[in-house]
Amino acid sequence: MPPPAPESGGHINIFRFIRGLESRGFDCRVIVSNDGIGNPINTPTNQLFDQINKWYGSFNGNVYYRADMPPATITMATGWQTAYTVKQFRSTAHKGYFVQDFEPSFYPAGAESSFAEETYKFGFTGYTAGSWLANLLRSKYGMRTFPVSFSYDKKLYYRRPCEKPDVVHLLCYVRPVTVRRGWELINLTLELIHKRNPDIKFILVGGEVDRSNVNYPAFNPGSVGLSELGKLYSQCRAALILSCTNLSLLPLEVMSCGVPVISNKGENVEWLLNEENSTLAHLNPQAMADAVLEVLSLPDEEHSKLVNKSIAYAKSTNWDKQFDRLSKVLTEQTKVLQSEAA
Repeated sequence: MPPPAPESGGHINIFRFIRGLESRGFDCRVIVSNDGIGNPINTPTNQLFDQINKWYGSFNGNVYYRADMPPATITMATGWQTAYTVKQFRSTAHKGYFVQDFEPSFYPAGAESSFAEETYKFGFTGYTAGSWLANLLRSKYGMRTFPVSFSYDKKLYYRRPCEKPDVVHLLCYVRPVTVRRGWELINLTLELIHKRNPDIKFILVGGEVDRSNVNYPAFNPGSVGLSELGKLYSQCRAALILSCTNLSLLPLEVMSCGVPVISNKGENVEWLLNEENSTLAHLNPQAMADAVLEVLSLPDEEHSKLVNKSIAYAKSTNWDKQFDRLSKVLTEQTKVLQSEAA
């Protein structure tokens, strides 16, 4: 994996699945790869272990750097840069690729996007976050793929009372530093909404924004503790969450708090969200603004139906089912490797 960083969503999900595999009998080791990933680190591995447990939750395995990689039955890349490390590694029986997004789209057309895309041609088996990635990697690159789906932390995210039900709050997921989350589209959408209904209050979560480009009032709460997020989400009548590549976990977390989600149409979204559990619109400011205003202006009875659908859909998901799926696939793969070795 790339060097760990606090609040890294990709790392959090990696260790979520590692814990799931550990609880199902897998011996998991983590290899930190410095190759081409930000600034190289040389933190002692015992300190990396402590950081991992502090930032991502309990982990029982050992931590190594690439130079000390131990032999393994299965070796799994978790990002395009780490795929080059796995490609060169010989002391393993099976090479997998835990793919959480289509990483070539993280960059303009050029060297980095080409390096990222090339990794899908290495012959690894893909274990993907959702069926959109699985279908894309299989159809375009011929990868053998197995999708796992999403859920949410049911201890953290659930509906709380709305403290100001007479105030209409719109939750907006904004991450200007993450281009694929479409900040410029959201910004223009919110301008249109504000012009048509200035009484709507915007809550911006996910990251800081350049206020010089924001032409409407908005509340940005800054860093909010995980234990407080569910309460914050529950104050909102709807949530605008866009994604130009794969989805984040946020839609399910928000839906579990009784907040209907408005997102964009596209296969990268519709593998999880659809017209039965969300409101989807074309990826342009006018269409998104129309969809948001339609949801926010619904009579309470109709809005409550959307709330109930959102909660029911979120509750239908389950992390343990996804851990079981990945465990089953890897166990079957291990049996094949053992039989071939015999």
